[in-house]
Amino acid sequence: MSADYTPFEQRESLTTRLRNVLREYTMGPSVLQEFLQNADDARAKHFALVLDLEGTATAEVALSNGEMTGLVEATRPPSLFVYNDASFR
Repeated sequence: MSADYTPFEQRESLTTRLRNVLREYTMGPSVLQEFLQNADDARAKHFALVLDLEGTATAEVALSNGEMTGLVEATRPPSLFVYNDASFR
């Protein structure tokens, strides 16, 4: 390695990255279509959107598969939860 070489690593939290990606989309159904397309590309068998406007138990009940429970409990309304049962790679 050269003495002029400076290692670089990009660091960005997942929530910051997602917020920035969503800002690049125009308002409208394109964001939801992208989530659905990602689920389809990952071959998900289940896909769900849960809009929680009031912080009620609706989202927690709908997504209480153990995996999402901590996330649901840590959010504040309004919240949109997007779920599919596959890993997107």
